[in-house]
Amino acid sequence: MKLLLLAPLAFLVSAPRTALEADDALSFKVEAGTKLSKTFVTELALELEEITIALTVDGEDQELESPEVEMSIAETETVTFTDEYLALEDGRATKLRRRFDDLSETSARTMTDEEGESDDTTEEGESELEGHTVDLTWDAEDETWSAAFAEGDEGGDDELLAELEHHADLIDFLPDGEVAVGAEWTVPAAAFLHLSNPSGELHLDTPSDKEEDDDDLQDQLDENMAGEITAKLVSVEDGLATIELTLELTTSGEVDEGAQEVDETMSVERSRKVELEFDLEGSLVWHVEEGRPVSLVLEGELGFESTQKQSSDQGGTAVVFIQTQRFAGTLKLTAEIE
Repeated sequence: MKLLLLAPLAFLVSAPRTALEADDALSFKVEAGTKLSKTFVTELALELEEITIALTVDGEDQELESPEVEMSIAETETVTFTDEYLALEDGRATKLRRRFDDLSETSARTMTDEEGESDDTTEEGESELEGHTVDLTWDAEDETWSAAFAEGDEGGDDELLAELEHHADLIDFLPDGEVAVGAEWTVPAAAFLHLSNPSGELHLDTPSDKEEDDDDLQDQLDENMAGEITAKLVSVEDGLATIELTLELTTSGEVDEGAQEVDETMSVERSRKVELEFDLEGSLVWHVEEGRPVSLVLEGELGFESTQKQSSDQGGTAVVFIQTQRFAGTLKLTAEIE
């Protein structure tokens, strides 16, 4: 191989940059009038690892065998919308028009009981927001987003707009100030919440979701999210910055589902507790010049535990039954912006 032939090629390839210039630091800087199409996909797969049960009667433990049950859950959620930026301030959108292009969900569950009998269920989820266009406006004084159906949209149920938010620009993953390749920083847990719930409450539900809807439990899971998200700028090449992400988070929530009088001799109280563990890694690609995200991938392990407790008074006898289901599996979140 002749080195003279290779030498000129060296000048045709841009050398990787090791630092960002002051005027093109990692920041969000799209201009008013810009339109971006954003697609967020969440893929979840869980397998039941263990069921444990406990029973006490007047404080005395009772021996029970846990059932031998197999269960798997697979869900895919797709959220696609187009944002038109109408106003921005200090590197953040303050007003935008969002058209919901595709809001869909597929959920499949398989359960096999001790006798080997299988029950397979597949459901499709949808949202009444799909096809609608909404104006989102930031109220700086109240620090809240307000939503209204855009001019020209046929409109719909205003309750669909109550918990919509703008958050879908992934700016929470960015560092404060200038950074060089190799720099690391901490990302707030809110970044993960915004990624996993783009645009807030979209009312994207399967029939089972609607039956099991519990806003209080979901609010607790959001509020109790804790742990660490770390980011590291690993390269800046051809105008694209690649940020490596590592995430370890946990959360939990518990709700009292209330008391019920079954008959004159029996009353029942029920409660439920949910715990989640996330161990994910991936990367965010950021367009430095255009000041916007290009793509994001986070994937890894997910742990899920649900404990249900039923306390009853059966004619003066106190009975407490507790069942815990432990699941383990994988979670993958992707975002594509263009």
